[in-house]
Amino acid sequence: DEEHAYVPLENGTLVAIALADGAVRWRVARSTDVTPVVESGIIVVAHETTLLGLSLIEATHLWQVEMNAKISGPLLLNGGWLIAVLDNGEIVALRASDGVELWRHQLHGELTVRPSIGGDELYVPVDDGRVISLELSSGHVLWERRLGGNPREVLPLDDLFVGTTDNYFYRLSHVDGRTVWRWQTGGDIIGRAVVDEERVFFVSLDNILRALDRDSGVQQWRRPLPGRPTSGPQMTLGLTLVSGVAPTVTAFNT
Repeated sequence: DEEHAYVPLENGTLVAIALADGAVRWRVARSTDVTPVVESGIIVVAHETTLLGLSLIEATHLWQVEMNAKISGPLLLNGGWLIAVLDNGEIVALRASDGVELWRHQLHGELTVRPSIGGDELYVPVDDGRVISLELSSGHVLWERRLGGNPREVLPLDDLFVGTTDNYFYRLSHVDGRTVWRWQTGGDIIGRAVVDEERVFFVSLDNILRALDRDSGVQQWRRPLPGRPTSGPQMTLGLTLVSGVAPTVTAFNT
C-alpha cells in the first residue's frame, strides 16, 4: 500500500516493511501459496484451501474462510470484492470486510490466472482458451469467447486487452468478446499489459517489448529485452519497466 510492502517469506512468515526506511513493522507466522492482496486496512492471504483476513495495523485476525477446494491462482481484491479461483473449476466472490461468500460459479475449466474487474463485470481467463465475462454482482455469465491459446490476465478498459499462448495479443470488445484486432508475436505473451493514452505495451517470450496503437493495433515500436521476461511490464512516470531472468530491470521511454 502507500506506506508498507507486505512480503511472504519461504519460512512461512509474513512481514510488513516500511517503504520509507525498510523497518519491519510487524512479523507474523502465516504461510501463503499466492501473493497477498491489500485494500482498505485488510490484507488477505491464502494457504491451500483457506482464506484469512488480517488487519494491516498489527496483523490481528479478522476472519477465516474454508473454501472446500484448493486455491489455484492469484487473488483479486478490488472495491471490497475478493475473488478467488479454485482447482475444482469454481470462481468465488466474497465480501472482503468479513469474508462472507456472496456467490460461486462453476466454469468447468482450470483456473490459474488472476481475474479482472472492469465496471460491473468480472473477466476470467480459463486455461482452455476461454475468456468469460460474468456479472460482478451475481456471477451470471454474460458471454464467453474462445481464443487460440490460453489467455493471460485481462486488462479491462474501453475494451479488453489480453495476450495468449498462441503468440497473439488481442483487443476484444467488452460487449461480446469479439476480436477488434490482434497482433502476432514470436512467442507466448507474458503477464498483463499496461497502457498510456495512446499505446498498449506488452512482453512476449521472443524477448521483445512491443508498443501498439490502442485504437488500430498497429505497432508503434519494438525493443529487444536483455533476457526472458517473467511477468508483464509496469509503468511509472512515462517509463515502461520490464524484469525477468536477467539480473536487471530495464526502463524504456514510452
